[in-house]
Amino acid sequence: LLQTSTLRWSCYDTLFSTCIKFSKFINFCLFLLDFLFADYFYTTTTGQENALKYLEQMKFSSIRYADNSAMSIALGGFTYGVKVDEMARAYAAIQNHGSYRNQTCLMKITHETEGTVYDGKEKPVQVYSEDAAFMLTDAMQGVLEESYGTAADMDLNGQIAAGKTGTTNSNRDVWFCGYTNYYTTSVWVGRDDNGVLGRTDYASRIWESFMNQIHKGKQASDFQVPDTIEYRNVIAGGKLGSKTYQNLDMSKRSYERRPSGYDLYSVQNAKKLKKHQEEKELQEALENAEAKVSAFEAYEINSVATAKGMNDAYASAVEAVEAIPDPEKQSSYKTRVAEKYEKLQETYKDWETKIQEADEEAAKKAAAEQDARDEANQAAATEKLHQQRISNMEWYLDELADRDYNTDTAKRLLQDAANALENCREYEEYQSLQQRYEEQTARIQGLPTEVPTPEVPENRYDTIEDDYPDDEVPEADSSASDGPDSTEEQE
Repeated sequence: LLQTSTLRWSCYDTLFSTCIKFSKFINFCLFLLDFLFADYFYTTTTGQENALKYLEQMKFSSIRYADNSAMSIALGGFTYGVKVDEMARAYAAIQNHGSYRNQTCLMKITHETEGTVYDGKEKPVQVYSEDAAFMLTDAMQGVLEESYGTAADMDLNGQIAAGKTGTTNSNRDVWFCGYTNYYTTSVWVGRDDNGVLGRTDYASRIWESFMNQIHKGKQASDFQVPDTIEYRNVIAGGKLGSKTYQNLDMSKRSYERRPSGYDLYSVQNAKKLKKHQEEKELQEALENAEAKVSAFEAYEINSVATAKGMNDAYASAVEAVEAIPDPEKQSSYKTRVAEKYEKLQETYKDWETKIQEADEEAAKKAAAEQDARDEANQAAATEKLHQQRISNMEWYLDELADRDYNTDTAKRLLQDAANALENCREYEEYQSLQQRYEEQTARIQGLPTEVPTPEVPENRYDTIEDDYPDDEVPEADSSASDGPDSTEEQE
């Protein structure tokens, strides 16, 4: 491997920050963004541009403009990859409570006449919150601690570490980056010809061997849990509840201390989130107020419609200003709205008479339209009654046509039909309906007045009962013989 490929690593002592850098190599990184999203998740919507800001703060030198729109960066697929020493610095920032230090192996540069021109005392940059850094550390401990972790078989002789494996397509490159409370080490392994590697654990095995060597004689050091980290209960949907676990077993390592059914909660990031939301709401309110107030300042009265719409425009601007959560920031907007309203009022007075005339004309038009609607409704109601009365009379005539006897019921139908016919007197169908009614009247008057009854009263034989069983065929005597009678045979 060492004969056909190039091995690069960088090691940072988190106390002294000494860099042992053999060379630089630019390559794809599949796992850096795994921790970039964590801190920003608590403050704003995560995106490529926001994630890359973290890399910029940590001085990643190979980031290009094209990476801003490349979705593959979520998997470490940068245009020109990243350098191994930059990865070591980035991971060291996580271990160092989110604080990034851009230090190299140069401790001091002294000029023969100008004295010290570089003293190596560059100020650290707080890239992540302390809570976010610890939560990332806690998550990456699982890579080594959990049975399903990609480095679960690593043996660090009792040292406590966190790290992440990584591979590129077809296993052409393998990485392992990780740290303890003493050192941060980043390892890349690949072939000079970019060929496929036979194994994917080269980097992790080198990292394991190297870390075991430099940690000889050092006691295991646990990662410190920030005071602003709480253990909250997990509720439905995987969300965190409000219940905080109080009786932690402090004799256990931080990774093993978490109670079952609980997860990490950051008070620090919760405050940051609240502050961010308040700032976002304020900014949105200011932008909305600026837009509404500017629109009101541009408002001009040049017609009856714009004169009548002035108060609505004024109310819209006032509402937007009052929605600003900071009263002090409302002041300047209120002044602008008041000044514009005063100017519009002067113009509005010239339009009051025209507005009154327009309102009166609109009222007349509305009244005329209402009268037309009332007339149309009345006509529709009259026609509906017309059709209903004709339909009723048709029903009576059909009922009379079905009568075969001049009974009291028939007489009552005739009377009701006469009343229904009277309701149709003003309609053009009246003559036809009257003629048909008179025909039915004459016919019914000639019918028998009584319905005949049978001479024999109704009895049970009027209904045929289905309870007559079929004839039964007697069964043959099984003792009888088909041959001649036995007596006759004796005779």
